[in-house]
Amino acid sequence: MQVKDKDRKKTENEKPKKSAKGVWSKVITIVLILVAIGLFAYDKYEGSKIHKISVTKFEEVVSSEKAKSMKKVVLYDNVSLVTYELKKEKYEVKLPKQYIQENSKIIKELQHKNVDFNVKTQTNWFEAIGKFVQIMFTLMILFFVYKIAEDFFRKTDIEEVKDENLTFEDVAGAHAIKLELKDIIDFYKDPEKNKKFKEDLPKGILFEGPPGTGKTYIAKALASECGIPFFQKSASDLEGKYVGVGSENIGKMFALVKARAKEAGGAILFLDELDSVAGKRENRTVAETTQTINKLLTEMDGFDKETNVIVVAATNLVESLDDAVVRPGRFDRIIHIDNPTRNERIEVINLYLNKKRDRIEADVYETNFVETLANITEGFSNAELANLVKESSVLARRKEKETIGIQDLREGFTKIVAGIKTNQSLTEEDKKVVAYHEAGHAVAQILTSPLGVKGVAYITITPYGQSLGHVSPVSPESRIYEKRKSSIQNQVIMTLAGRAVEEKILDGDYTLGAASDLEQANNVLWRYVAKFGMFEKAENLFLSKVDENDKELQSYVKEVREDIYQKTKDLIEKHFDMVEKVAEHLLQHESIEQYELEGLLEGTSYPHPIEIKKEDTKDNVAVETSDSEKEE
Repeated sequence: MQVKDKDRKKTENEKPKKSAKGVWSKVITIVLILVAIGLFAYDKYEGSKIHKISVTKFEEVVSSEKAKSMKKVVLYDNVSLVTYELKKEKYEVKLPKQYIQENSKIIKELQHKNVDFNVKTQTNWFEAIGKFVQIMFTLMILFFVYKIAEDFFRKTDIEEVKDENLTFEDVAGAHAIKLELKDIIDFYKDPEKNKKFKEDLPKGILFEGPPGTGKTYIAKALASECGIPFFQKSASDLEGKYVGVGSENIGKMFALVKARAKEAGGAILFLDELDSVAGKRENRTVAETTQTINKLLTEMDGFDKETNVIVVAATNLVESLDDAVVRPGRFDRIIHIDNPTRNERIEVINLYLNKKRDRIEADVYETNFVETLANITEGFSNAELANLVKESSVLARRKEKETIGIQDLREGFTKIVAGIKTNQSLTEEDKKVVAYHEAGHAVAQILTSPLGVKGVAYITITPYGQSLGHVSPVSPESRIYEKRKSSIQNQVIMTLAGRAVEEKILDGDYTLGAASDLEQANNVLWRYVAKFGMFEKAENLFLSKVDENDKELQSYVKEVREDIYQKTKDLIEKHFDMVEKVAEHLLQHESIEQYELEGLLEGTSYPHPIEIKKEDTKDNVAVETSDSEKEE
């Protein structure tokens, strides 16, 4: 029972962990080397204690009286080898094949002298294992030599990306980004205009922002709009294991791109994951990585005005880049590409739906369900929106449907935010607790959001993933509103409302269902106190590093948490009739759509729009929203 936290945390400057697989491979290699050396040494040591004699000498011993003193005589018929001991010394003789045969001269002589002997077939497993390990050791050395040679002599496999035919019309949203790149397109389409202003192309453009926001897509569309070749390479593929490999790869790559640019009048080189080779040099300890970044900077410095090559790079960690990389003259222009806004999400969703236009049911468009999806997918990247449509299509196909409808899109969204649909069977009592828990979340969201009932898009008690139920909240279009102190408090109220309802209906014997809610709420409250400086007793406080063991901070967080939780319980107590209405409907139908909420809450304590004058609507909602704050 949880509500998805849209506040995405960015992990920065994380030290790479050593691969367990890599550590074990090194351990195994060392062990094999030691075993091979040990076996080789032991084999040589044992061999040095055995006296190897000639056939003639052996025949003399057998025919003499010494034969009666021979012990442990073994004849190996498959290798024509004889071993024996004489006066505590070990001897070995290699005989011709005919010597060790039934009724042969040697056999008869040994029998005549009454010498005990055995005829065996030699199977020296110890020696065989030793030979095998030595062979494997040799092959391993050859493999390492091959990998070193491959890394030094491999070709830079960068090729021109063709047949994409993307334009800015294929890029939904991103209007500010397109406008920012318009002068690049003008430079190639109308170079004379730029000459009048004596403007030059930027040497580099850096796209930075969260993953999945379409940075590669925009770079391809830019090249297509400019009508110039496009080259793409992941920066992490350039770096080698050995000093000099990365810089050599960069040199070859730039040579190829510049040669093609001279033919075509320009080119765009797109480097993804730039931070993998261009991180801060003071944080690097390997000489190879330092040479690689130096070569990259040298190549960009070497661009002349006639080259017309633009390096477009992308990164999710712009803060980790070396200062020399992002200074003017290298990457002159840094463009932040964020997750799409609400209106941009509408465009992106429509873009992906239109690709399946013949399979989309009419009511998706007739009911403006795309806008509903845009409202509830705040914080989604372009890639996640594409995945939403893809998952919805998969779900429709599993149902053996020919078309994709509202329910499929709804289930696709819920699967992404809450996990796959499960078949957990709940008792009637458990189902009731889940229904009331989710109803608490929904009612708190309705009462604290300026959107009222439109602040909730969907409620369900169908189990998905780890969650037994789910509420899809809708945020206001105003981003400033969401950053207000009251809005953050309301967010916590909505998150804690499920626990407050459980406390009421179970007389304090609440369940573990609110565990994720508590984690989410406390994460917000720690930032509220220590990062946002919004707590009265510590106003304007900001700590770059927060110590959660700090007793004073703990007391601040506890005080604000208790205060907000009390407001939550007061809000639920005052409007419990709304909670009951929503919960009863969920128990009967398992889900509630947004358009059902107004009628469902008719006659409850919710201030229905019919009872409110239009000019007072905003104020009344604000009053209702802040009812829990009146007692402060």
